[in-house]
Amino acid sequence: MSITAEDGSLYRTIWRWHFYAALLVIPSVIMLSLTGSIYLFKPQLDRWQQSALVERSTSRMTPTGDVDPDVQLSKVMAAYPGRQFQYYRLPEKAGDPAIIRIADPATRAASDVLVAADGEVIGAIDKDAWWSELVSRLHGELLLGDFGSAIVELAANWAIVMVLSGLYLWWPRGRGLAGVLWPRLQQGRVLWRDLHAVTGFWVSGLVLVLLVSGLPWTGIWGDGFKWVRTEMGWNGRPQEWRTSHQQDHDHRHLSTGDGGPATAGPAVGIVGTSLRPWVEQADRLDLAHPVIITPPGGPKRFGQGRESVWTIRSDSQDRTERTTVYFDPTTGLESRRAGFADQHAIDRVIGYGISWHEGKLFGMPNLIAGLATAAGLLTLTISGTVMWLRRTRREVGLGAPPAGSGSHRLPHRLIGIAAVLLVALPLLTASIIAIALLERHVLSRSDAIATWLGLRARGA
Repeated sequence: MSITAEDGSLYRTIWRWHFYAALLVIPSVIMLSLTGSIYLFKPQLDRWQQSALVERSTSRMTPTGDVDPDVQLSKVMAAYPGRQFQYYRLPEKAGDPAIIRIADPATRAASDVLVAADGEVIGAIDKDAWWSELVSRLHGELLLGDFGSAIVELAANWAIVMVLSGLYLWWPRGRGLAGVLWPRLQQGRVLWRDLHAVTGFWVSGLVLVLLVSGLPWTGIWGDGFKWVRTEMGWNGRPQEWRTSHQQDHDHRHLSTGDGGPATAGPAVGIVGTSLRPWVEQADRLDLAHPVIITPPGGPKRFGQGRESVWTIRSDSQDRTERTTVYFDPTTGLESRRAGFADQHAIDRVIGYGISWHEGKLFGMPNLIAGLATAAGLLTLTISGTVMWLRRTRREVGLGAPPAGSGSHRLPHRLIGIAAVLLVALPLLTASIIAIALLERHVLSRSDAIATWLGLRARGA
């Protein structure tokens, strides 16, 4: 199958888009791949941090025996006077510490206190100081709040362009399978080119799923989707995920969902209301770990008001396992429950995507797929960088692919894909407009800069 002059011009144009998209996102892709790989092991990371605190503590963990949650809570409140009780998280297994979240109403700082089965207080971890939380914030917002979130979202948008344009460049066009489905083991340029193209093909689907499933967390796209969700009437129940803007708000306001201090309503264990029956009830429900018990008037969950009832909920990373059970505080009877199946179809789709993104939807196979995707992205960045550096040795300037003649016409299918991207990704659209204006009114006015960037042929 031969490539016409018009096809060749289109090929070079898309190659240039692929090249510049890669230059924009390579640093972010490396960071996202590494932090995302670490976050796949969130449960292990949290347990490691807990174990380190337990080992430094003089408290003796009780591996077996009856646990009295009221004793645990009373000792925590005695150790941290003036704090307010927010929730109790059940131990995952016998011998593990329970976690009791408390809040300082003056500073709005919340801490997770680890308490042994015998009631001995082991220590406290600031709720934002969990290692997994730091990795999550680095992954989602570079620890820079809304500004960092916008950078990550912009990088994700351009990464989608990079993947789709890479698939166009990979398309066999009559070639054999070598270099298409497997790399040709030759030294030099062919090996690097094949390693880049073949790896890109095999991981492209997984990468696109990760990129798209991460969009609901972002500030601009996520907030826009929240608005659409409300306007379309898809919000029968509060959404189960936070955008980066709301996460930043939570860091400032104790996850209360508003600007006021978190309160605990009737403080369990202080005014005589026993916590033990609710822990026993939670054991009988057998929900997916972690299981959290919140008293009446406890802190708001995202998108929800403070409940006037006791709630027992699963906060499993696999959203499909999450269930919240509500109990009347006077009778102790279950009043209602809400699970994954009760959500709107759109929310369930996003829930599946988030669970996949965090490597928890299908257990170990999902985790392995996540690690393979991150490894593939790192392989793409390394091989692409090597090819770029080899190219710059032979050429003066940035090493951008030659520009097309401008006589080509975009196929209808490419126009359709581009239109969908421009409508669905507003930050991408804004950045393209900004780049076009910068190129037209600033960069192209300097012959040296335009030539170095490859916007103009040398000697033109």
